[in-house]
Amino acid sequence: MSSVAHEARPRVGSALRTAVTDLSRAWRPRWTLATALWLVGVALPLVTSTALESRIATLVLMGVAAVGLNLAIGLAAMPSIGHGAFVAIGAVVAAALAVHTGLPGPVAVVLAIVAAALAGAAVGAGALRLQPTFVAIASWVGAWLVAGLLDAVPSLSGGSRGVALPPVEVRTGPLGIDLAPTPGAYQVIAVCLLALALLAFVSARSGPFGLGLAAARQNADAARSLGLAGGRRRLQAFVLSAAFAGAAGAVAVELAGVFDATSYGPLLSITLFVAVLLGRRGTTFGPLLGVAVLSVVSLGGPTAFTLSPSVARFGQLIVGAILLGAVAVRRGHPDEIETPPRGADGTPIPSWPSGDPAPRAPGVLRAESVVIRYGGVRALDEVHVELDTGRIHALVGPNGSGKTTLLRVLSGDLEPHEGRVLLGGRDVTELDIAARVASGIVRTNQRTTVFDSLTPLQHIEAALLGARGGPGLVRDLLKTPSARAAADGLRQEARQIVERYGFGQRPAGELSGAEQRFLMIAMATASRPSFLLLDEPSAGMATGDKERLRAMLQELAAHGTGVVVVEHDLRLLRSIADTATVLDAGRVIASGAPDVVLRDPHVVEAYVGRLRGPG
Repeated sequence: MSSVAHEARPRVGSALRTAVTDLSRAWRPRWTLATALWLVGVALPLVTSTALESRIATLVLMGVAAVGLNLAIGLAAMPSIGHGAFVAIGAVVAAALAVHTGLPGPVAVVLAIVAAALAGAAVGAGALRLQPTFVAIASWVGAWLVAGLLDAVPSLSGGSRGVALPPVEVRTGPLGIDLAPTPGAYQVIAVCLLALALLAFVSARSGPFGLGLAAARQNADAARSLGLAGGRRRLQAFVLSAAFAGAAGAVAVELAGVFDATSYGPLLSITLFVAVLLGRRGTTFGPLLGVAVLSVVSLGGPTAFTLSPSVARFGQLIVGAILLGAVAVRRGHPDEIETPPRGADGTPIPSWPSGDPAPRAPGVLRAESVVIRYGGVRALDEVHVELDTGRIHALVGPNGSGKTTLLRVLSGDLEPHEGRVLLGGRDVTELDIAARVASGIVRTNQRTTVFDSLTPLQHIEAALLGARGGPGLVRDLLKTPSARAAADGLRQEARQIVERYGFGQRPAGELSGAEQRFLMIAMATASRPSFLLLDEPSAGMATGDKERLRAMLQELAAHGTGVVVVEHDLRLLRSIADTATVLDAGRVIASGAPDVVLRDPHVVEAYVGRLRGPG
């Protein structure tokens, strides 16, 4: 056993040194201030009165719930305005367990947090299917349902009298000493819980987990095309958000010693929502600022878990007025994602190093007898195409002929009503976009879709994350060695791609239209897909940019990628395409070598002639 410990000691020491180094590099001046405030909060019970300690602890717990809500609104883009329901669940479960089972206070708190997290999982799973507006409405209805349930079940809520909790005692086992936590002890617990919530928020936002959420939040279409739908990540963030809300409620009810259902009504949900909105959602300390402001302007009413009826009515007016004002003046929020100082300026034609891996699934991509119907119209009518890796295949045809629809079918964005899609002989018809990306099929959108506030490096990282997956929320929160190694590897590979393409450090929203189109292609090719599906990649490009595009696509094909291009520039297609398929009214009317196909009389009549117009 001693030899094992001796061998493990160097590895543990190395891991600790690495963690300290990473922490020192990531440290920011604002965290020095936060640490100082945390120390002050922990030391306050030494100089404050019991009443003030209770008040401070209650206010800090409200901050915990607000930071938790920020995970849902600021990171997961799920505008819950009923989050007070999770606070209520944590409080009522902790109270019920303490009264009816006699479980120790800490055990009751842990079980209450689990109950709130489970409720968050149930609500979040349903909310993922809704648009943001309906998420807000549904969560608000949920808050009223919880309030109605507490009112309808007096045995659970205690009715108008509430539920008095037994005194909390912490037994120290063999020492035979029983401790009763004081308000000062609860204040320390609340401050530590707040620190934990802030650390969880920053950790979730700054790693690959947060990058995936930021991409899905900023541009859902671009994220979906990369396999970053974000549903799993959003649900995990929402569950963590509900858990912190439940923790705040559970500790608050034990601090108060009584559960009063009127303290956990819909007003609490609105107060939390306003606090996050007022302090700028998505920022680290914004929700705390919002809680502090509400505490001052409402004389402490709405930010307390225990309200008198008169103060509650006054608080409703103030919170409602602040909500209207905040909605009127707020315009979005920044995505606080670390921007590493990396990348090279200029726009050279990329040169793939000879050591680059071959596509992950070489073979044939085939659509067999594909039919897509919209009402009585067939957008695709018995379409059959066969695409090889290492070759460039052009899809041409007049507007409305079904070209983009076919790309959507091949990429998994649209499931055919009839027919099937095969990749290397394997039926992938029922695989969604994320599964197609993982299988080696990536598509760019017809319109320019980038993440405006993210740098090119972060775009490439997001693309790699979508193709390969990344650490889950727990591993990202804990920053385990494997999670840090995966994040470092992702960053290093993305940096090489960015330098190869010559992108700078500016956010994508500041790039020219052509640069944004090239960035879309760089994202799509980051994971070296077997098949790259491009929808009008030269749109808005000048002649010089098209030459760069031509060289880029030819080099991709030379390295084994199958490139499928929907394009209206016939001169560009003739110079790059190995084969071409012409669609008209959803049917294939010609297929073969581009020069031969484009001279076909049917093609000239259906496509080329229309482009030239009358005369």
